[in-house]
Amino acid sequence: MSLEGSACLAIWNDVDSAREAEYNRWHASEHVPERCGVPGILEGRRYLAAGSDHHRYLTLYDLRDLDVLASPPYRELVQSPTPWSAAMRPAFRNFLREPCRILARSGSGTGEAVASIRFALAKDAMPMTAVGAERLLAALSAIGDFPALAVGAVASAEPHPLALGSVAEAASEGPRYLLVAAGSSCPDLAKRQTELADILAREATATTIEVKLYDLATRVRHPGSGPRARPVR
Repeated sequence: MSLEGSACLAIWNDVDSAREAEYNRWHASEHVPERCGVPGILEGRRYLAAGSDHHRYLTLYDLRDLDVLASPPYRELVQSPTPWSAAMRPAFRNFLREPCRILARSGSGTGEAVASIRFALAKDAMPMTAVGAERLLAALSAIGDFPALAVGAVASAEPHPLALGSVAEAASEGPRYLLVAAGSSCPDLAKRQTELADILAREATATTIEVKLYDLATRVRHPGSGPRARPVR
């Protein structure tokens, strides 16, 4: 899970159950490899929350910086999808997209699972600083041996064709953040879930919005510039 860039893009979603097998085939063989061909997208990881009926899927892209999301190659993929991608869009459910500027990170491991924790501060709270984020990660490291930790500030973004808004935005007008904690397994992370939330409340004065545990499904590194991936049916 180690994030190398100065930003990341997190996407949560569900999919029409009747098209789930096709979705997984498309996402693994076309969608993530296609995105990872964009200069500045360093890696893409797909995660699955088995048994969940809300935000069952998480895709986490490691970005050189947030400017990648405004670059012509990336915008062309969003605005001119392949036929297969266009056909898949109606199957998405509960789509949530949050670009984040990384404030602090620790560890260089990957882990076979991650906890994604979305939280917000009170509307009159001061935004978290890099120093505050480092202090938060130090407190989290004290409760367990996490292969990697990262905290990012959610940035404003241009409308996306599938975006449905943010639960955090509805719950609070204050600054919003994403904490990603890598672990060896979902059961291992579940043992620390309460402690994670308690530390967020204490160190960041945070209101926890959503905590989800995911198993790693696939990982794709940026291969260098090249042609758009072709659909494999």
